[in-house]
Amino acid sequence: SDATGALWFGSFGQGLYRRTADGHVQHFMPSSDGTGLPDENVLAMAIGSDQTVWIGTSSGLVLWRQGRFIPYDNAQLPSKLILNIIPDGEFGIWIGTQAGLALIGPDGKAVRPAWHAKLSHHTVLNVLRESDGVRWVVTNKGLNRIENGDVRIFYPKVSFISAYQDRQGGFWFGSEQGILRQPKSWRYFDSYQVNDGSLGIRNLE
Repeated sequence: SDATGALWFGSFGQGLYRRTADGHVQHFMPSSDGTGLPDENVLAMAIGSDQTVWIGTSSGLVLWRQGRFIPYDNAQLPSKLILNIIPDGEFGIWIGTQAGLALIGPDGKAVRPAWHAKLSHHTVLNVLRESDGVRWVVTNKGLNRIENGDVRIFYPKVSFISAYQDRQGGFWFGSEQGILRQPKSWRYFDSYQVNDGSLGIRNLE
């Protein structure tokens, strides 16, 4: 929910819904004047630190602020097909697109990280942060640990589906072969495998 208590629901093909705190439902679809959604396919949403709602569609990014849509300059992004929006309290907003990752800073400008070409795959599912500032970039093929600009790749042949950080700061990675768990400050993965247990346990040292 946003700062007003409204709940947002994105859909594929039916635009965006907003349920206000008093139960009123608003329905948003693309508008001919370009002031609404770029597309009826809403693929990702997130709320920034300033309570701006970031909305990603298959035709670009748009913002919701103070009761109205604000277009974003999608030419800055690697692709207009937005797959993920990940707020980062230190750097800004990570945007995962069909053609790779971008970072939108507080000034609203998008940049490609210097290490983006080193990632194991261009489709980014999530960006997770360790307490010491190290980032984990979870892609469709492999996990990437980013520290001081250096990229270490783990499980590059594994197809990951999702990633989650628990309340203790540990990470959970879901894949087609099972689940990997990295407890906070530990340097190895626990694995919960499917079928033949092909993930194994990997030490990070």
